Amino acid sequence: MRELGRDIKAGDSLADFFYEDRRPMMVMASKGVFAGHKIDVDADFRQADGTMHWYNVRMYPITNAAKQAIGLMLAITDISARKDIELQKEQVNNNLTQRNKDLEQFTYIVSHNLRAPIANIMGFSRELQNDYDAETQKEFIAELNTSVDKLDSVIRDLNDILQIKEGTEEKAEVVKFADLVENTKASIKNQLFAQNIVIEADFSEVEDITTKGTYMQSIFYNLISNSVKYRKPDAATLIQIKSIKKKDSIILSFKDNGLGIDLEHKRDYRYLAFTSASTPTLPMEKAWAYTLQKRKQKYWAAK
Repeated sequence: MRELGRDIKAGDSLADFFYEDRRPMMVMASKGVFAGHKIDVDADFRQADGTMHWYNVRMYPITNAAKQAIGLMLAITDISARKDIELQKEQVNNNLTQRNKDLEQFTYIVSHNLRAPIANIMGFSRELQNDYDAETQKEFIAELNTSVDKLDSVIRDLNDILQIKEGTEEKAEVVKFADLVENTKASIKNQLFAQNIVIEADFSEVEDITTKGTYMQSIFYNLISNSVKYRKPDAATLIQIKSIKKKDSIILSFKDNGLGIDLEHKRDYRYLAFTSASTPTLPMEKAWAYTLQKRKQKYWAAK
């Protein structure tokens, strides 16, 4: 039997024609056939020379006059060429899907991370047109320079992301959570001051993580800016950020006393990029948690 790498002789066991990793599957299939079932599956098998080939495997019961299974018929067809084409198409579709997701994420980062420094630059530029004393103008110019530096940093980060999407990889780096908070505060400094917003951070359990800094900064900015956006207009806003070490995971908790999410009506809601909750009807505390476990990253809303 060419496909299985050996000839069939009377008395041979079907399982002996397959490598050990495939024998349990074939034994289970043959038992199903003797129970009266038909088998028709595509599976990859390792050849005698070590290469992998795809086969369409069909197994049918052979029955006697009493319709009792007394044997089975096994038909194997090499479908490697067809399967390779199917796998290539699947890979192309997966690549297109991933590129669309990357483009959405890139657009999201651009729209959020560029907004704050540009708004600050526009605001301070207008203020500098007024007749302020020299000391005040000096402060405005310093703030303007800070926003320009932030804008430059965001553009360089976006350039890094574009390079990643062209095939180069952003190197993982040690990212300090405190720096992410300070960078975000600098980006929305005017909003924090004008709207009486306080940010408290406690990273005593875990101070940093080795990851891609660009995306971590985007996550911090988006979570903090959303707390600012959905604050209670008649109360001072307190945003509390904390790192928690739990076995092999790092949990980042984002908590505020803002409007929150009505989880009674948004029970299945998960706060992800490109989605937003409609204005909640019930005041409640909200907590955002961002979990980093190996390469799996997710964040969710919790009551």
